[in-house]
Amino acid sequence: MGRNDRRNRHHRNWNNQNQNQNNQNNQAKENQQSDQSKFNQNKQPKISAEELQENQHKEAAIREFKSRQVMCAKCGQLIQDMTSAISDSEGKPMHFDCVLESLKSKETMLPGQQMTYIGNGRFAVVTFENPRDLKKFKIEKIIEYEDKSKTVEWRDEMAGLYSQTR
Repeated sequence: MGRNDRRNRHHRNWNNQNQNQNNQNNQAKENQQSDQSKFNQNKQPKISAEELQENQHKEAAIREFKSRQVMCAKCGQLIQDMTSAISDSEGKPMHFDCVLESLKSKETMLPGQQMTYIGNGRFAVVTFENPRDLKKFKIEKIIEYEDKSKTVEWRDEMAGLYSQTR
């Protein structure tokens, strides 16, 4: 037996061992995935007829809420996404951009300053130390736009539809 024959036999054995190992690994993965899917199927909660009916009623109420044609109190255009609307002083919904534009026109801002929404119906005039780095800024003035003591009917209804946990 020549040197090349021994080398070829060695490589054949090595390739067969690797192929057998790969086949075993693939089989183990398939078994694990099968076991996991069986576990997930058994884990799904049973839904009672009352819960199913309640979910259908809630989904119908959400569809009805989304289908309403609500106009912006400032520009008179249709508000496409009520979740991003902000209420004006009378509690009527407005486009976020309309509120931002209105506030910018009322405020005198220096170069480098910007009007920014900071949450909970509040805006701020901010100065960025470096316009390229928006992480470092200084709040110059806070503007309380929405009155949090006032309840707004359309927002309460929306929160009731979307914020319920099970």
